[in-house]
Order: sequence, then C-alpha cells, then structure tokens
Amino acid sequence: MKHVNIAIRNIMKAIAADGIAKSGQNAEDGYSYRTIDDILEKLSALLPEHDLIITPTVIERTCVERRTSSGMALFAVTVLVRYDFTSTIDDSVTPVEVYGEALDPSDKATSKAMTAAYKVAVTQAFNIATKGNADADQETQKPTASMPADERERHEKTIKAAPDAKIIKTAYEAAIAAAKRIGDEEARKAFVAVKKARTEELAAAKAAAQPEQQAA
Repeated sequence: MKHVNIAIRNIMKAIAADGIAKSGQNAEDGYSYRTIDDILEKLSALLPEHDLIITPTVIERTCVERRTSSGMALFAVTVLVRYDFTSTIDDSVTPVEVYGEALDPSDKATSKAMTAAYKVAVTQAFNIATKGNADADQETQKPTASMPADERERHEKTIKAAPDAKIIKTAYEAAIAAAKRIGDEEARKAFVAVKKARTEELAAAKAAAQPEQQAA
C-alpha cells in the first residue's frame, strides 16, 4: 500500500479517537460547528506526525456580483481546487478535487471560498463528522435574484413611453410580473416609481393642455 494512504488512514483513526472540538457558533441558526482554526489546530500536529503534507492548486475560479434584499452588493466566488495529499516518505500522492463557495461584500470572498474548499477536502478525506458548512456560514447572507439589465431597461422604457393610462397599466403589469417571476424586489420598486412618474407626467401634460383648449 502506498504510504500516503497509510498516513490518511492513521490520521483518520487519530481523529476518530480524540475528536475535534466545535468552537464556532452560527450567528443566525445557532448551531455549533468546527471552524477552520479548529481543524488546522488538529491537523497541524497530525500531518507532520504521519509524514503527510497537503498542497492546493486552484483549477478554476468564478466571481458573480449579487445583491441582498436591501441592495447591498455581494460577491459570490466559486473555486475548484485540487488538494494533493502527499507522503514525505515515498512521494506517493492522492489528489482530491473539491469546490468551495462563499459570499462577501468586500474582498474576502475568494479567501472564504478557499477555506470552504479546504474544509470539504479534509473532512471528506479524514471522515470528520460535521454539522453546518463552511466558515462563510457563520453569517448567513441571503442574496436575491437580479433581473438582467437589458430586460429591466426595456420594461422601464416601455412604461416611460406609454401615451395613456391604459397602456401604462399594461406595460406596468408586464414589468411587475417579470420582476416577481425572477424575485427581483429592487426592480419591482423601480417599476413602481417609473409608473408613478409617467402617470404624473401625463396628468401634468393634460392639465396644461386644458387652458389652451378653453382659450381656443
């Protein structure tokens, strides 16, 4: 048997015997979970003891901007990482490829995604019991879906160009239905504002035209 597999088996036994404490607390759902520090603290002793090293290689990374229901920007990062479990005795290697995902409003989404990927790799390789997911789950972010910009602009232009109340109503209802179907609350509010502005605009134009008609 390759030494890398022997090392993984022995680390698995050590973790099963002693366990790993759960110091993390999910802020929203209240469950306890093992943080990345809990796992690293345990493995920092076990890996050299069993002549094993773990090295990451990022194969793929994607980043998408999303928004919360309050409009705050969130960066959703997904990474595909290969972790090579390598024996320092005979250089045998067992590769493990995993995905990591995370949300963050600033520049830490990639770091959180890498943390999530590492936790998945080692918890599966060493059969560590878990409850909850990655450290990014400590605070639950809830992004909403976003209507494509060109579709939103098209609906807004249709409402703004409506020549009378009947056509405004038709255009507005179509826009609202699209926003609800996607789940974009921000777009829905924008359509309400555009409808209100166009209705007031037509009312003002009608009021301005009445004195001219009376004078004629």
